[in-house]
This record gives sequence, C-alpha cells and structure tokens, in this order.
Amino acid sequence: MSKPDMTPALYLNLLRFLAAFAVYIYHAGHFAGVRVPFFGNFGSHAVIVFFVLSGLVIAYSTGSKHQDGVDFAIARLARLWSVVLPALLLTLVLDTVGQIIAPAAYTPMQPYSAFKWAASIVANSLFLNQIWSLSIWPGTNGPFWSLSYEFWYYALFGAACYFRGWKRVAVVGAAAAIAGPKILVAMPIWLLGVLLYRHLKPQSAGAGSAGWAIWALSLVAAVCYTLLGAHDTLTAVFPRLSAWATSTWAVNFVPESYAIGLIVSAHILGFAWASTRLPAPSKALSNRVRIIADTSFGLYLFHYPALYFTKALMWCAEITEGLLYVEVVYALPFAMSTVLALYCEKLKRSFTGYLNAGARRMGWMPRQALGV
Repeated sequence: MSKPDMTPALYLNLLRFLAAFAVYIYHAGHFAGVRVPFFGNFGSHAVIVFFVLSGLVIAYSTGSKHQDGVDFAIARLARLWSVVLPALLLTLVLDTVGQIIAPAAYTPMQPYSAFKWAASIVANSLFLNQIWSLSIWPGTNGPFWSLSYEFWYYALFGAACYFRGWKRVAVVGAAAAIAGPKILVAMPIWLLGVLLYRHLKPQSAGAGSAGWAIWALSLVAAVCYTLLGAHDTLTAVFPRLSAWATSTWAVNFVPESYAIGLIVSAHILGFAWASTRLPAPSKALSNRVRIIADTSFGLYLFHYPALYFTKALMWCAEITEGLLYVEVVYALPFAMSTVLALYCEKLKRSFTGYLNAGARRMGWMPRQALGV
C-alpha cells in the first residue's frame, strides 16, 4: 500500500477547507432540523482551527513574502475586503428580498432600517464590529464576528514586526487600545499559530516517528474532548473564570477554546514532522486542493445569509419540512457560497492592484522598485 500523497502545505489547505465545511454543516443542520451525526457538531471548534491557521500563515508571510509594512497591509486588506465587501452586499440583498417574500422565515429578526444597515456595513467593513463591548452583525450574517478579531491580530502582529523602537510600542499600544480586551483575550490562540510556524521544521532525524505519535494523540484528544463533554468539565473546574469571560465580555475563549487551540496546534505540528517521511504530492494534486481550499473564506462568510434566504424560498413555496427541504437547505447555500468564493479569488487581484496604486500615489514604493 502506497503512502498518502501529502505534505504540510497540502494538508493545511485541506484542514482550512474542512474547518469552513464544519462551520457550514453545523449551521445547515440547524436550519434543516437534521444534523450530520458527530461531524455536524463542530461549528464553534472549527473557528479555533481558523485562528491557529491564521497565526501560522501570517507568521509565514511576514517572514518570507512581505518586505515592509505597507506591502503587508495591502496583502491583508486585499484578502479581507475581496470577500468582506461582496459578503456585506450579498447579505443586504438576500436579507431584504428574503424578508419581503417570507418574513416569517426570519423570525424573530426584524428588517433593518436604512440607518442600521449603513451603520452595520461601515462597522463591519472597517472591522470595528467587535471592539470592546460592541457586537454588531450585518443583518443575518453572524459569522462576521470573527473578522474583527482577525483584523486586529493582523494589525498588532504587523506593527510588532515592521516597526522598531518607540514607534513599535506606540502603534502596538494604539491598536490594542482600539481592539479592547474582548479581542485581546483570544489572541493567545492566534499566537499559537505563530509559535507553531517556528517549530514546523523538525530538528532531528527521529522527528518523523514522534510526529506520528503527536498527530495520533491529537486525534484521540479531540475525540475524547467531544465524547466526554469537556466543555462542561472545564466550566465546572474553572467556574469563576468561565463566568467572568462570558458575562463581562461575552466571549467563550476562556478556558475551553485555549484547550482546543492546543489540540489543533499539536495536530498540525505532528503532521508537519511526520510528513518528512511522505512523498511530495504532484503539482496537479496540490493545485486542485488549493483551489478547493480557496473557497473556504467565501464559504464561511457567504453561507449564513444564503441559508436564511434558502429557508425563505422554501417557505414561500410552502415547503417547511421533509426530505426535499433538508436536501435543498444543505445543497443550495453551499453551491451559492462556493461559486461566489471562486469569484472573490479573482477579485482579490483587483483589490491588490487598486491598493498598490493608491499607496504609490501616496509616495510608497516597493523595495523591488527601489532596487533593494
């Protein structure tokens, strides 16, 4: 039997898509009234996977792809806005139309006023929707909450990497002051990805066997965590900490999500070390997996308003239950989100060009153009 055709990069892409898909089937199960057994229960856990992967990818990009802070900021904003802005527009359109054709499908949510739509779109497009005690969603699109966290982690880490001396202290301090404690309390999970990046390359010849052991133990830990109800256990062991986190800042990152972050990090580290014994994948396979993984961000941000709109369409057709209802609710939003996500990958190049042009007009020049 041949060895699996995988390397860390390919595996990370698979993990990225599976995390987005886990969020999707978790939410689709709620709308359909029928959950996928076992695997349909990992929605909140999958978001922690995103945080760890995000820290890992950003650590890689600052170390090897972006030579200055402006280039880093352009890349991050192009990545975010190429999906965020279409997702905001899609949410506005689908929520408005859906609440016209089947308002009962959106109960108890009430239609937004023009002012509320404008305020939520501005707050979410500028990633201010979760700072301090704010919790501003654009219409039905609840998954937007995590984007504010991601943005401020990018800002904090970028400032720490690209500024020096008193400027670093001032910019990092200013970003932290704007983000607020609700976002900062979850940052250790994101920083696990940064730490992970620095240890992905094994330092000894025997790391392959150790990697398989760590990888297997992480899977056992994940299954035990789920089956043994670790959420309730951690809440019981740390009652004051859990109560403080949820009541004071309305977050659930302490202590449960820290534990999940450690399991995810061990899983990635284990496979990275173990993969030294695996053959390199073909270029064709890597490209296919990358294309699939590229839909993950769009799937995450497009699916919730698409689920609501699909529910409205079905209710408008007087189909509120049964096999057909379940099949459509699971399939249609996924198809819509995937197609739009592929389009956004092309849109990212346009955003990068616009932001580069704007930065140049303000006097910035890439180091390559300066001959550095």
